Amino acid sequence: NIFGGNIEADLVKENDDFLRFQAANPNFTINNFFAEAGFECSEILKLCSFAGRPFDCCQYATTIMTDLGLCQVLNLQASPTVWMRKQTTSSEEGGLQIVLDAHLEELIDDSLNSEPVFTTRFENGFKLYVEEVDASTYNPSTGIVVSPGDIIYTGVSLTT
Repeated sequence: NIFGGNIEADLVKENDDFLRFQAANPNFTINNFFAEAGFECSEILKLCSFAGRPFDCCQYATTIMTDLGLCQVLNLQASPTVWMRKQTTSSEEGGLQIVLDAHLEELIDDSLNSEPVFTTRFENGFKLYVEEVDASTYNPSTGIVVSPGDIIYTGVSLTT
């Protein structure tokens, strides 16, 4: 381990493990792994409404791979339904509401692991970004963290 002991022997063993895995799985890619092991849109985006009217979240969601993993992008501007394209009242009920499932039952219990983990690297929950339609970068420092069980409200205004 990196906190003491024989680091070189650990690295050699882990490299051997990697080479065996690579030989057994020559077509492995991290993108395919996330696509196959990750959750479907409907398993994450449980309920969506805009201005109090429910709609099928996944009909308007696109799954993309980012440096944060698989992400769902909602673009309501592409909706053929006029009332979904523009918020008309400024209130928590007047805008977009999303109920998400973090699937905490899927987490691996590492409470028996005695080695320290860089806990700021791993967060349960979601990160919310409000971006321009064609934005392709997600700065980890600009998103809003939504922890399981929490409710957040945010306002967005257009500046030109």
